Amino acid sequence: MEKKKILLVEDEAELLEEVVDWLRFEDFEVETATNGEEAMEKVQVTQPDIIISDIMMPVMDGKRLFLELRSKLESYNIPFIFMSALSEREHVRHGMNIGADDYITKPFTRVDLLQAIQARLAKHQQQQEIAEKSLTDLKNRIITQLPKELKIPLNSIMSHGNLLAEISKDFDSTILESLGEEILESANNLNGLIENFLVHIQLQLGLTIEKHLLKPHTIEPILYEESFLKARQFNRANQCELHIEPAPLNIQEDILRKIVREICSLLFQLSSEESKLVISGNRLPEYYSLSFTTNEAILEDINEESIDAFMQLNDNLTFKTNASLSLSIIKQLIELSGGSLKLETNKHSSTAITCFVAYFV
Repeated sequence: MEKKKILLVEDEAELLEEVVDWLRFEDFEVETATNGEEAMEKVQVTQPDIIISDIMMPVMDGKRLFLELRSKLESYNIPFIFMSALSEREHVRHGMNIGADDYITKPFTRVDLLQAIQARLAKHQQQQEIAEKSLTDLKNRIITQLPKELKIPLNSIMSHGNLLAEISKDFDSTILESLGEEILESANNLNGLIENFLVHIQLQLGLTIEKHLLKPHTIEPILYEESFLKARQFNRANQCELHIEPAPLNIQEDILRKIVREICSLLFQLSSEESKLVISGNRLPEYYSLSFTTNEAILEDINEESIDAFMQLNDNLTFKTNASLSLSIIKQLIELSGGSLKLETNKHSSTAITCFVAYFV
């Protein structure tokens, strides 16, 4: 069994030597550093399994070391334990607040140290196993589900293409126009489906908000532009109505646009041509409420479980799968931005999808 590598960072020579002896006796491979700057260099070379660091050190202290490690892809996930004296309790609290895994108070015994190390290594191993299983599950879902979903619009494109290839030159132009519209619709559906699967994969792999892109922007033009673009695509411009209170929202513009497109597309696609879509934006005390309401009962069979686990639905429920995929993406994007999603269906009269979004401060 391969030895676990520990990087020990301590500027007090006597304590450093003593702890190194303990750890090597327990069959750990140990590297040492006397300050954070030295530790950063050792991490790049040795890639330790765990780091144990003093807080108060010259050149670069333990807190700065921790933040530097967390800012780099190759070291952000290494378990990190602070060593501290009782007098440094405030520093310890700050270290834990910024995300350190554990701390041990000086003076400590060999047993105390070993217990802390084993606990952190065991937890890290468990987290890695969970992450690997999640990634494997995601790969399997993509392999099994994506080809089935892509074939539906692709088959439509191919069948209409074959019709075009076989018809004579003097064929009725209105039929040609109809075939062209069918092909375009199927191509748009295929493009949207591929885009949604790619976004879903990004979300599953840990898509993060780019904080530098968060800035106050005017919500009304975005809502009008994206909603009427979708309304025209479905020939429903006369059935789209907006009532928007202006407000600066804490959400990236590209994410907001994606959410509006997805909701409008979903509701237009599933409702009848006569059904009206009303989009309302209202300022509430803590959140901004953005509601999309259609005067028709749709999505009755979609629930929280199918939104969170849309891939596990029956293979025959293609409509339900696609709707759940869209809602799953919408929900995750809203939650990623610090908001929440609410779905309400009145079986006799209406369906409402409401996004609660934080204000930009």
